[in-house]
Amino acid sequence: MPRLAGPENRLAFLAVLILAAAYLPALAAPFVWDDLGWILFNRALEKPFPPSAYLSDAYFRLSGETSWRPLATATYNIVTLAAGKNPAAFRSLGLILHLLAGSLLFRLLLGSGLARPAALAAAGLFLVHPANVETLMCASFNEELLTGCAVPAMLLCHRAGRSAAAAGLLLAGLLSKETALVALPLVLLDDRCRLAQGRQALGGALPAPLAGGGLAPAWFRRNLPAYALYGATALAAGWFAVFGLSAPGFSARAEVPIFDRLGFVLESLWTFVRVQVLPVGLRIEYFALPSSPLKTAGLALFAAAFSAGAGMLLRRLWKDATTRPLSLFLAWPLLFWFVFSGAVPAGVLSTRLMAERWLYLPLMGSTALAGFALQRRPRTTAVVVALLGILMFGRVRDWTDERRLWGSLVRQYPWSAKAWEGLGDAHRRGQDRASALAAYEHALRLRGSGEDRILSYYVPISGGNLKWQSPSLRRSLGAGFLEAGDTARAAEHLAKAVELDPGDPYAYRLLSYMDARQGRFSEARSWAERGLSKVPEDDILLRLERASRQKRLDFRLKLD
Repeated sequence: MPRLAGPENRLAFLAVLILAAAYLPALAAPFVWDDLGWILFNRALEKPFPPSAYLSDAYFRLSGETSWRPLATATYNIVTLAAGKNPAAFRSLGLILHLLAGSLLFRLLLGSGLARPAALAAAGLFLVHPANVETLMCASFNEELLTGCAVPAMLLCHRAGRSAAAAGLLLAGLLSKETALVALPLVLLDDRCRLAQGRQALGGALPAPLAGGGLAPAWFRRNLPAYALYGATALAAGWFAVFGLSAPGFSARAEVPIFDRLGFVLESLWTFVRVQVLPVGLRIEYFALPSSPLKTAGLALFAAAFSAGAGMLLRRLWKDATTRPLSLFLAWPLLFWFVFSGAVPAGVLSTRLMAERWLYLPLMGSTALAGFALQRRPRTTAVVVALLGILMFGRVRDWTDERRLWGSLVRQYPWSAKAWEGLGDAHRRGQDRASALAAYEHALRLRGSGEDRILSYYVPISGGNLKWQSPSLRRSLGAGFLEAGDTARAAEHLAKAVELDPGDPYAYRLLSYMDARQGRFSEARSWAERGLSKVPEDDILLRLERASRQKRLDFRLKLD
């Protein structure tokens, strides 16, 4: 009983209580952002995916994904079949996975020699960190949660000598998101760092053949079969994802100049550290744009100071055999940061410096170090947990209302057509048609005038993959004007949407429906047939074609 009443247990209880108080009332909030396309509007999820679909290019058509993440998609399919498109069901699963990830982190830290209070503090900080709100409130980002459970579970199994189970968990992580590949160097680093525990178990008196680091080769030789198994698992999954499938995500890229790329790396490091240490001013986009020479110089000084500080911390941890295993958690966040930093040119077009969901795994390492630093300061730890909890409450509130969410992005980037279009969509779903049309038209002006800084920079270097014109914006404007009763302007924008994106059925549906509603059945049939030539199995277009042929519109089309 005294153990349950200890301050460290009260701290853990406080973290879980804050987590529940923030998220439970928000579970049923409407889907937002990427959830709309990948889950809410994805009708393919309403039927069981055949197993063969996960192993063919049909996966990308059914899932809407541009990368191969079949385990994440399988969870969307299973939850949809079990509970329908219910946001609470999706977010409940995410919350359970988040609690599991926190408990796995706690166990991993105990096995690394961290005292129980420090391990509980680290897990508590991880659970309530505001940067994780994006991952938990946007159900279509559960790939981060799945990977966040798979990676520490793999390390725990490897430590226990269960290499087959560890390889299976590595595969599960890779099938959730490709960043799970970072688990391979983490395993190697963990083994190397934990050599100190082996020496300590021998009382510091090593036999002559093992002195001077001789133990390390023996340790690694003993683990070589496990390393080979993990490498083969990763190689097989990677080979199939790259060569066995034709992922659309690898077809779009931008040739960013080398000096600009260096600036992006420096700024992504600053943003990466700043959001973890001071999680205020959070946003759903962190755009990558060239900095002024003065700002770049300041970022370079920060990177130098950060590197020096990390080196000093590593030296301190490494000097003491009892803290050396914690060196893993210093490398942990930096390895994950390197993956998305832009330091290595990626095969995909990205206009971001960072996304908060990408911090989910790095935060495991960062909060481990914070727990170590605060292990003798329980009151300070409780205050930090409480402050993070307050910030988390505010950010969860943003995610329960699309207008607040996109409005915060407009305040950060008032020149962004994407931000204004997102705000327009939020207003439209909130039945504020006038505000929606105003936001859409402002987005169109930003595109037409060339004021959008992201488009100004990336369109010329994107090889045609990014364009000034936006079919989605034109479709939204067309639907908005149709709702407002301005059929002439609706037809203008919808026809432009068809011109920009002939393969999308939405504009054809609205054009056909608009003409049929006005009694122009021959025109309505023409639009329906044009759409069916692109998407032959579209249910709505088939109904519109039949209604136009019979010259009788007997249903009302939802315009969202």
